[in-house]
Amino acid sequence: MPLRRGFRSSVEQAAVQWNETLGRILAQDLDELRAEPADHVARDPDDEAG
Repeated sequence: MPLRRGFRSSVEQAAVQWNETLGRILAQDLDELRAEPADHVARDPDDEAG
């Protein structure tokens, strides 16, 4: 039983994160959506290491 509860909890947590992320994406306008990939490409990988 603990394995099932852990699995269920993980799936529910993933669903919550998915819904939050999808909500943020859908709230953006077209210019923001276009700018996001460019921001990730232009970002220095060393900035995220900290």
